[in-house]
Formats: sequence, structure tokens, C-alpha cells
Amino acid sequence: MTYKDWIVFVDSILSQMLKEDDEVYIIGFSMGGLLAGWLARHYPEVKKLVLLSTAVNAMEWPQLVENSKQVLTEAKEVTLKNSPMFKRYQKKVTETPWTSTLQFKKMVALAKPVFEHIEIPTFIAQGSADQVVPAEKSVNFLMESIPGPKELFILEGSKHVICQDEQADKLFAAVLTFLQKDVAVLNANKENRFSSRSLNRFFYFRQQNLGLLN
Repeated sequence: MTYKDWIVFVDSILSQMLKEDDEVYIIGFSMGGLLAGWLARHYPEVKKLVLLSTAVNAMEWPQLVENSKQVLTEAKEVTLKNSPMFKRYQKKVTETPWTSTLQFKKMVALAKPVFEHIEIPTFIAQGSADQVVPAEKSVNFLMESIPGPKELFILEGSKHVICQDEQADKLFAAVLTFLQKDVAVLNANKENRFSSRSLNRFFYFRQQNLGLLN
């Protein structure tokens, strides 16, 4: 299966939904955020877009090294087989074909440019401690690329799988509030946006407060 098959699959579902429903919103998590963005770009009938931990960047080598350090740290404190991080990597290594990783990279390359054409109201959510998709890079990219009205929701201290995070209820409430808002109201607030400088300042102070900067 290739990234083109992923697109064909979600495209067929959306096409059918648009025939059956008057108003359609798209929600995408992680790589699904890339697919959601691609669909929103090519189907102007879609009214709103929700992007959760969108994987606009594949995990980078420095992050892999840092996560490996965490596995070793956890191994000293608990039995390695009980390490959440170890289990995650074990599952990835044993169940994810290398070809899927290649297809994911191709999907990233295809989808990233489409965000420059997203004009519909978009809700962007990210865990500030995301170890899979670097939070600062993802948020900066989406906020700067998407020209349409946007709402940013940062889950402080949450990691990548924000839908299963202990703060997930806050996320769901925020998403529901966004989806219930009138599109005209959201469009009126189009200019209420963060600059890359203010976003960088947010992440800088967050890291400083957590003692991550020297």
C-alpha cells in the first residue's frame, strides 16, 4: 500500500459524506492531519478543519537519540519490558514495515504545500511535550502557512497522542466549541493570529520554566 492508496481511501469516504450531509468537517490526527489538509484543499465544500498533532515533520534523528536516552533511564528504574517508551519502539520496529515509513515521507512532501491554500476555519491542537512531532516546528509551520482563520490550542505537558492524554477532555471540549461556532464569526477573527516570533517566545519561556534551557 502506498500514500496514494491512503489518499484514494479517504477521498472516497469524503466524497460519499459530501453527497449525504449538508455540512462536513474534517478532523485529522498525526499523519491523518496531512490527509485532512490535503482533502480540505481539494474539497472547498468542507466547512472546517481540525488538526491534532499534525505530522508536518517526520521524527528527526536528534529526537530519536533523546528518546533512546529516555528508554535507558527508564530501564534503570523499572523492568525494561514495562517501559512505555520501550513498548512504543518495540511495536514500531516489529509491526511497521520500512516501506510504510518511506510512504509517510512521501505523504509529508505532498501534503505540506497544500496548507498554504487552506482558507476555511482551522483548529490546531498540539501537546507541548510531543516527542514524535516537534511541537514548536509543527505549530509554527501551520500557523504561518495557513492563510485562513485559525485557533491554536496547546495542551501544556501533553505528548503526541493527545486524544488519549489525561487532558483529553479539555481538548474535546475545545474542539466541540470550535465546531459549534458560526463560520462567519470565525472568519471575522481571521486577523487574530500569532506571529512566528510570538510562538517562538511561547516555546522558549515554556522550556525555560521547565528547566530545559541552560
